Formats: sequence, C-alpha cells, structure tokens
Amino acid sequence: MRATDGSGELPVPAYELFSDTEILGRMALERMLAGLSTRRYPVALEPVGARAEKTATATSRSAV
Repeated sequence: MRATDGSGELPVPAYELFSDTEILGRMALERMLAGLSTRRYPVALEPVGARAEKTATATSRSAV
C-alpha cells in the first residue's frame, strides 16, 4: 500500500501476518510432535463446513 502523501510504501499488518512462514512451520512442528501421521491428517484440518467437506478431494489418504 502506498502512502497518500507520496512518501513511499506502508506495511499492511494483515499481509505481514499471513505471509509469514514461521506460523506455518510452527503449526507443522506441533502436529509432528503430537504424532499426527499422514493417515490421520484430516483430523487436524480446520472445520470448513459440510458442503466443502463433501467436495474436497485433496485430503484422501492417497492424496496426502
């Protein structure tokens, strides 16, 4: 995002938060230490609703 006075770019806090790979790495490490295997991977996913779960194909055992 650019400043309205033309002084340069401004950081976007939401972008900074969600583009940080540290959060994803920490979550992966926590799940590995908890003993989560690829066979049980769907139990660790965030809930998304019944409609999305019916159409989801990337969480099958062979896909993971």
